[in-house]
Amino acid sequence: MATQTYIPDDIRSLLDRAARNLQQGKHGSASTLLWQAAATSIKYAAKSRGKTLRTESDMESFIGALDAKVPPGVGLMAGYLNALEFKANGSGDLLDFNDVVFYEPVIQEFVTEILELPV
Repeated sequence: MATQTYIPDDIRSLLDRAARNLQQGKHGSASTLLWQAAATSIKYAAKSRGKTLRTESDMESFIGALDAKVPPGVGLMAGYLNALEFKANGSGDLLDFNDVVFYEPVIQEFVTEILELPV
């Protein structure tokens, strides 16, 4: 039986709020919440490794270093880049509603993968 990844309450809340926003057709605000969930999960992963991330550049470097250590196909950097698109879509002008709905599971998977990585 597979174990389920523990997702901290603050991240779970962001993901749940994003899903509700999507159900209400608010894809811009859902994008912002999904970005926040991804960024928060990255910060959790960094903190568990004794690192503090202050900038997006720090996050990108951290993800790049982790990505180099995981098996091919995990795609941490690809997940991070998707999350950045969601950040840029806060106004709803970059991605349309259907794109956000389509890529929401990608962000959720990214969050799970980051939180599952061994320290």
